[in-house]
Amino acid sequence: MSSLKQLAALLLGAAAGYGLFKYNSLSPEEKEKLKADLKDKVGKFKKETEEMLKDVMKKKDQPDNTQSNS
Repeated sequence: MSSLKQLAALLLGAAAGYGLFKYNSLSPEEKEKLKADLKDKVGKFKKETEEMLKDVMKKKDQPDNTQSNS
């Protein structure tokens, strides 16, 4: 199990390093575009998550009508 965690950490570190390398090789304009795109995606994700959470809370507050009253 420990070796699996070490392998996962190694792969995650390698991916992060490669991402940093690619980011540093971008032009300033490309960096700004990337930041704006990520900001938009995070905003959409946050909005969708809030909507789903509201739906879950509504369902939780509703009485459970699946049980019979026999």
